[in-house]
Amino acid sequence: MQRRSFLSFATTLAGVACLYSQSGFALSLANNKLNQSTQRWSLKQFAALGIKVPQKAITTVDNMEISVNCPPLIVRQYDTRLYVYYDLQAAIYVYDLNGVLLKTIPLLEQVKGLKDFAVDLNRQVLLLVERGSEAIRMVDFDLQELQRIYLEPAPTHSTTQLPRSLTIDALDRLHIVFEQQSEIFVYSMSGAFLFTYLPQNQNQLLRLSSIDGNEQIVISGGVFNDRQIIKTVDGEAF
Repeated sequence: MQRRSFLSFATTLAGVACLYSQSGFALSLANNKLNQSTQRWSLKQFAALGIKVPQKAITTVDNMEISVNCPPLIVRQYDTRLYVYYDLQAAIYVYDLNGVLLKTIPLLEQVKGLKDFAVDLNRQVLLLVERGSEAIRMVDFDLQELQRIYLEPAPTHSTTQLPRSLTIDALDRLHIVFEQQSEIFVYSMSGAFLFTYLPQNQNQLLRLSSIDGNEQIVISGGVFNDRQIIKTVDGEAF
């Protein structure tokens, strides 16, 4: 009788352990997000790869057709991939870190030009900052439009602002640099305004050019675009 009770108790323990293990495994899967290591590349860094840039045929005022090189305007690294947007090209080119072209992602016809873009590897989507647009366009890697993110105005800024640069932090929030602004604005992925922060103190306003980062935020700016400031995802100094 005692042996049967012991076996029954041992079986129960094993079952509980199995259930705990399975639930722990499921929980770890649910929380298993990709670490989106990201950085912006300078044109000098990109040129060192020796990639042949695309060309575009244009017609001159003399009705002569010539081919011109399309320089890279935005180069962003996400994990082991480079995502590049060239001038005069309606696509984002994806390379490995050795400069081998892996694929091109054509842009929608409605997109007339990009000021910036961000890649969300967890959702497998692109966020596009378009020239002259107040909203941010979210598309998947097959260029199906998923939504337009309309940004709620900050309480201290009643007028509509045009976004210039953006990044997605580790908490799935958008950090956005607007045209003619010295603050960084933080939004939820649905466009709800959360808070703002300054890259420096109030007496040292910085002309901002771009923003990057996921687990920490890298802000670039200055008159000659030669300043970089690193912040936490909550806008605090390290």
